[in-house]
Amino acid sequence: MTPTSNDVGRRSLFARLTGLDIPTPPRLLDLVPLAAPGVPRARLRHRRIRRAVVALGVSAVLVVGNGVAAYFVPNYAHALAAVPVLSLITGPALSAAGLSAGDIKPLHDEGSWSGVTVTLSGSYADGLQTVLFVDIEGLPAGGPGRPSPTFGLGQIVVTDQFGQSYRLVGGEGLGVGPYPMIFEPLRGAAARVGGRLTLHVPFTKRGGASGALTQIDLHAAVVAGSDHRLAVPAPQAVAGTTYSIADLEASSNSLEVHTLIRGASIDANLAARPAIGQGVCYPGVFLVSPSGTYEIPTASLGDPFGRLKTDHVDEETRVFALSQTGTYRIVATGTGCTGNPPQADPVVAEWSITIGG
Repeated sequence: MTPTSNDVGRRSLFARLTGLDIPTPPRLLDLVPLAAPGVPRARLRHRRIRRAVVALGVSAVLVVGNGVAAYFVPNYAHALAAVPVLSLITGPALSAAGLSAGDIKPLHDEGSWSGVTVTLSGSYADGLQTVLFVDIEGLPAGGPGRPSPTFGLGQIVVTDQFGQSYRLVGGEGLGVGPYPMIFEPLRGAAARVGGRLTLHVPFTKRGGASGALTQIDLHAAVVAGSDHRLAVPAPQAVAGTTYSIADLEASSNSLEVHTLIRGASIDANLAARPAIGQGVCYPGVFLVSPSGTYEIPTASLGDPFGRLKTDHVDEETRVFALSQTGTYRIVATGTGCTGNPPQADPVVAEWSITIGG
C-alpha cells in the first residue's frame, strides 16, 4: 500500500515528538509509572520516550480543555491558573484563622438571593482544617421596631468532587466582610490530589414556617498542605481527675489537640442537678504561646459530649493557631465558667511542647 500524505505527516510528527528533549513537569511524570514490576531494562528507554509523549499530550489536554483530570485533581488547576491579587481579606479576619496573607489562595465567586449576597474570597487547607473566607451580606435581622425575618441561614456545609461532606467547625462571621469559615480537613482522595469544593449556603423559612427555600453554591479548588504527629506527653492526675492528651498533630499554621478528661470533676458535674437557667462547666483547654498569650481554639472537632454519659469522659479535639516558633504550653483549667484563664479559672494541668527549631 502506498502511504498517503496524511500517513507521512503523522509519522513525521511522531518522529519529531519522540526526538524532542521535553522538560516534563515532575507532577505529570509521577502519574505515569517508570516501569511495571518485571519489565526488562531493555524496554525501559522506549517506555521513557513514550512517557514524554504521553506527558506532552496530557499537558495539551489540560491547556485546551481543563477537562476531567483538572476537575478531579485540583493540583492541575493550581499549576495552570494565575492567581488574582489578595485584597479584601483584612488583618482581623486572617488573625481569626491564625493565618497570614501569604497562606491564602485568593479567589472570587459570589451568588445572590432575595437581597442576600454571599461572596467567597479565599481559601486555605492543611491536614487539620479547611478554611474558606466567606462574606454574607444583607441577611435580614429582627429587633425592636423591625419585622421578624421570614427566612434565615440553614446549615452551611462543604462537599468535594468525590461526594464527601465536611462540617463547619469554627469561624462564621456575618456582615463583617470576608471572614474565615473553618471546616473539617480534607480526607480520602481529596486529601491526596486536592479538593474541588462546593460551599452550600442554604436558606430556610422562619416565623412559624419551616422548610428549605433555596441555596447558594460557590466553588473553590484547594490543595491541602501537610501535617505531622507530635510526641504525646504523659497524663496528669490532679485531685482525683486525670487529664490526658490522646493525640497531637501540627501543620505549619495550626496545632490539633485531642484531650480526654475523666475522674472526680467530671463525675461531680454529671451528678449535679442544676436549677433551670443554670448549668455546670467542664474544664477548659487552652494553648499558651511562647510570649504568654492564651489562645482560644479556632475550631472544635467531634462531639465534646459524646462520651460523657456513657463513659464519664470529657473528650474534645481543638484546633489552635500557631503564631510563632518556640515552646508552647497546653493548659487545662478548672471549672470556674468564666472562660478567662488563668486569673478566674486556674490552671490545674499543663504540658510543654516545642514547635519548630
